[in-house]
Amino acid sequence: FKSSSLHDGLLALTSRLLRPIWCKPAVVVTEGKIISPKRHGQRPRIIPAKVELLLDEVSLKHVQQPLIALQKLMKEVFARAVTVVPGVKARQAVGDNVMETDDSNTHLGYSNLMTNAVQYQAQASVQSQNFRPAQASQKELSSLAELYEERNIHAIYRTLSRTVQLLTLMSHLRRAHLTPELPEVDFGYLHGLTYSQLVTSKVAQDRIDTVLTNLFTDNSSFASIDRRNDPTDNSSSVESSNLSSQLASQCYLFFSIGSRLTHLGFSKAHAAMSQHPNTASRNEITNAASAHLRKAATHWYNPTLIAGRFNLGDQQISNVSFDDLAANAHDAGSPLARAAFVLMELQDVIGVVDVCLICSRNFGGELSVSGDESGSSYPGQADGLSGSMMPWERGLYHRQSADKAEKIDTAGSPHNSSAIVVANSGADAAKICAKRTCYAVLFYYLNSLLNSTVDFHQNNHLVEKMLSIATESQDLIFLKELYGYLASTGHMDTLLRLDTPSVESWLKNINRDPDLLWRYYVVHKMHWMAGELMWKRGSGPIELNLKLEERIECLTRAANSYSNCLDDYSGDQLSLRRRLTERNSMPPSRDEVNRFIVQINEQIDVAKLQNRVLSAIMSSQNADKLDKEKSQILSYSLVNVSVLYNNFAAPLGLYDLCLSIFQTCRCDDSATIITLWRSILCEELLPCRTGSKNVQLNLNSLQRGSMMEEERIVITDSDVTHEAGGSLMLFEDGEWIPSIKHRIIALGKELHGKGADFVFPLDFIAKQLEGLYCVHKEVSSKPAESWTLDTLIEAGVSFPALVEAYSAIVVAEDTDLSNPTTKLAQFSCISNVLRKWLSSAAVFGAKGESSRMQLSRYTPSLLQQIDAYKLSLQSLLGYNSQDVSNLIGLFSEIEECLRRNENMNLL
Repeated sequence: FKSSSLHDGLLALTSRLLRPIWCKPAVVVTEGKIISPKRHGQRPRIIPAKVELLLDEVSLKHVQQPLIALQKLMKEVFARAVTVVPGVKARQAVGDNVMETDDSNTHLGYSNLMTNAVQYQAQASVQSQNFRPAQASQKELSSLAELYEERNIHAIYRTLSRTVQLLTLMSHLRRAHLTPELPEVDFGYLHGLTYSQLVTSKVAQDRIDTVLTNLFTDNSSFASIDRRNDPTDNSSSVESSNLSSQLASQCYLFFSIGSRLTHLGFSKAHAAMSQHPNTASRNEITNAASAHLRKAATHWYNPTLIAGRFNLGDQQISNVSFDDLAANAHDAGSPLARAAFVLMELQDVIGVVDVCLICSRNFGGELSVSGDESGSSYPGQADGLSGSMMPWERGLYHRQSADKAEKIDTAGSPHNSSAIVVANSGADAAKICAKRTCYAVLFYYLNSLLNSTVDFHQNNHLVEKMLSIATESQDLIFLKELYGYLASTGHMDTLLRLDTPSVESWLKNINRDPDLLWRYYVVHKMHWMAGELMWKRGSGPIELNLKLEERIECLTRAANSYSNCLDDYSGDQLSLRRRLTERNSMPPSRDEVNRFIVQINEQIDVAKLQNRVLSAIMSSQNADKLDKEKSQILSYSLVNVSVLYNNFAAPLGLYDLCLSIFQTCRCDDSATIITLWRSILCEELLPCRTGSKNVQLNLNSLQRGSMMEEERIVITDSDVTHEAGGSLMLFEDGEWIPSIKHRIIALGKELHGKGADFVFPLDFIAKQLEGLYCVHKEVSSKPAESWTLDTLIEAGVSFPALVEAYSAIVVAEDTDLSNPTTKLAQFSCISNVLRKWLSSAAVFGAKGESSRMQLSRYTPSLLQQIDAYKLSLQSLLGYNSQDVSNLIGLFSEIEECLRRNENMNLL
């Protein structure tokens, strides 16, 4: 197609009007200098930065007037091509991007331009090459030619109207820069940019957005914050409002709806600060400010405006800390950071969360927030926008774009002319950086509240409000970063108090710390889930690489959690049902919980025995006998009690622990238990040497049936060395007595009186100890005083049990009268037990009271047994009658004491 003469004339006229300024820089900023003094003692001279605009006010009017006239002419004459976008149906909803003719030409290679009028020739050439006349009728060709003509005229109008508004914008910025009540305009961002770039480039549009955002979000542009000194002085806010209204009505193609809403939000926020706290008027104005800023956040699409400049170098944006991102945003004057600041000053933490999350959605985040964020509905004239704005012009150059960022070449740019460029990896990195910055600003204020020591209760209330809103978000990336940030900054208790399934999911799938997940369940009283977690962990496979001590701790936690679970059945049932609904989990019944507790406690008992076995092996010579695989199994897994006994404890000679295993399993295997006790006693005695044949016979009798039958008993009076190189112990010296006493006492305290006394066979132990004592007394030159009875008493054996045990020994050997000495010694032991019992009962205190009660209960049976003892003593014919008489007299005295105590109890 060939353009019409009318189109060519319009293009030529427009080009002629734009030629004087089109390729020239609109602003040139000369950086300030410091001139060193020429003479000593003089101060250095500072030359301030100089801002030079291409057009003064008069020249600007001369350039702008014919452009305005041409724009008006085109609206009147070419209304069909100007008032709508040719070839595009009326928009069904505001924000629909189909009206963006510039975006529709992205495939032609011009996505870097905001209007394509100046590229008409190249565009028309490409379109004509792609068109095939044979495929269309004459009527269709005519319609298509008209459409192309109208679209090209429409593109010329866009270039023209945007240039007119740019000139108006530069005029307003000049006056604002010279107005004392307003902050200085950051012309450095526009340094070196030509009018052509300012009209057509997206990056230039971003820089203009930055200039306007800084102008209207700077605190100095509002007087409200300082009205405490002069409440009547509102000149700054008036000037700011006037400028905002003028830009919104006259420069709406550059001054976006988002910028207007940002100004309104900050204006309301600073107005609220002038009100007294906790008043209805302050709350009302604060809500209005928050609503404006929520809507404004939906228009903050420029990632570098939100994040500021961040030179990442070789590192990834994900490696930059949130604290650094927040600090950078504050330093760069990010509108998000400034909005969060003023909202925090007003203690509107819900607004802070909403604004940050709304803004993050612009860069790929999902959102579910509490406030009204219907910012996509554009404000009308009530918000100061121009009534002459055509429908297709609303937000035309301020919509989110997925185009890649391009660079602008500027000559001699000052330090802040590229302050919004992210120097790492283009648009994608910039968006990621901006999104993380949105999170970082929220995290910064959350962390400030958590770390503040001033007004703790109020801050804690604000934290709860902030987190309750934040955790309602559906942005999974945000929730992941939020929980990770709380954990990394030491606020784990705060994190665990959050009652939301997303925290539980984060702990399970991302953090994967079972201890933290267990604490979470405990905090929220989900004890059955805490118990199940720790039970599975404690009983898990060896691949978990958990040390045995850690497994025991897990099982202990599981037992405690299930015990606490029993209280849930009588507690807050409503809260319990809510948690069940949220997590689709059903707790076990009370009977099941009780069964779980029993099973876990049994596992704990076995695990503790396993730990003792492991410690005993590692602290002895047996460590070398254990191969690496078995050592790993014993150290990092729970083994079956049978495996623990058969593969570890018994083969390695851990006889004490074998008894503990029998006790834990309630295994009443008397033959094996006796074997173990023989082995324990032999372990303390053998190998040894003796000069007595009688000692050898007694030790051989004890050794027979033990697991130490191969140990030597040498009869000699000479010194003999054993295999290890040391001298064999001499039985007559009695060096074995202290060690055997200590071991019996330790085992008695552990095994006796715990509901499984069969593992501590008292009659067998007493008989063997008495036998050892007697045989040692016979052969030793310095026999020790009677120690057997004291040993058993110290081991925790009760007096009734001792009497019963010694009586059983007497009864068992009643038919054997060949050794009166042994019989007399046994009766002597019984008398000693009774005498110690009477002595213990005479002691004041709890211990004496316990002995008296036992004695009172057993007195009748003891009196009968004493009569039997005396009869047995009288039957010892042919023996020293004096010793027998003395022992009978001793029993008579005991009998008399018992009867006296009995009579006293009756009284």
